Amino acid sequence: MKLLLEERKIYKFIQYIHESGIRISQIIQDMLNYARKSDKTFSTARMQSLLEKTINLALNDIQGSSHSHFSNIEIVKEFCDQPLEVFCDSNKLIQVFLNILKNGSEAMFETDRAPVLILRTERRDNFAVIEIEDNGPGIGDDKIGNIFDPFFTTKKEGSGTGLGMSISYFIIVDHHKGKLEVKTDGSSWTKFIISLPIS
Repeated sequence: MKLLLEERKIYKFIQYIHESGIRISQIIQDMLNYARKSDKTFSTARMQSLLEKTINLALNDIQGSSHSHFSNIEIVKEFCDQPLEVFCDSNKLIQVFLNILKNGSEAMFETDRAPVLILRTERRDNFAVIEIEDNGPGIGDDKIGNIFDPFFTTKKEGSGTGLGMSISYFIIVDHHKGKLEVKTDGSSWTKFIISLPIS
């Protein structure tokens, strides 16, 4: 019986099911943690400072092969002179920024172009607007409409959960009463636009 089970790779299937169960449990836990909103974690923060912190985190957090490391990406900062202060959960906003930077960095190394990320801030009416633009391959028309859907991913199978952008959307729109949009030409750039009410 044991030989039969090994021959049919039953043990490997059981191990895969076990690992998948643990992964699903972690995903659910992460979603519950994101869903819990507490005003105690909110304070006034400057968006330019949070972006600087995110860049520093990305340099240590985003790993890849030697040629695709975040340190090999040119970072262009187009920050407005006016300090943009928002009443927010700083840690969650940094997670949103980091998720967008990570997705952009991975996408850019799929092309032959030198990778460039542009970070912009400006005030539009009573909103602090943060734009994060990469010069990657863009997002196709068949995918752009689903980019914020749970479990949707543009990555190869097994490379992502498809929850990063949906959770980011939830954090910006539900927790912070802001807006999260994406624009792309479908071939040479993608831009995420975050609009947050100014304190």
